[in-house]
Amino acid sequence: MATECEEPLAENAPVEPSSGGVPVSRIRLDQEGFSAFAAREASLLSGTLLFNVRVINDPSIQRIAALRTGAGRMLVLAQAADGASAFLMQIGPSFAPFIEPLARWHALPLSEQADTRVGGQTALLVGALRASKLL
Repeated sequence: MATECEEPLAENAPVEPSSGGVPVSRIRLDQEGFSAFAAREASLLSGTLLFNVRVINDPSIQRIAALRTGAGRMLVLAQAADGASAFLMQIGPSFAPFIEPLARWHALPLSEQADTRVGGQTALLVGALRASKLL
């Protein structure tokens, strides 16, 4: 559970990301960890966790996850390198080419996930978020 808010944080997100490209929210994670937080947010928002992957060789991000809310919004959660905080941001349809391959990978059986590398696709998503000034 996040320590700063009792209700799902994503519901407080504006409809569009800020024009300055600042993440929608910075969240302090408690002992439940990033993966449990991402799954809980998806559930609280009547949404679907699309993926949750490790980010390799990035100095500021450990993991990244995406979810689609019941209202159809797309959110990205990025766990900071400190492991104790995460960024929550809303993304638009222009990010679909970066999200869809990771969501397809997440839907694979675990045995196939283990044989399929997604590090390059993950790096492309992180790069696109940075280019849009969301990270």
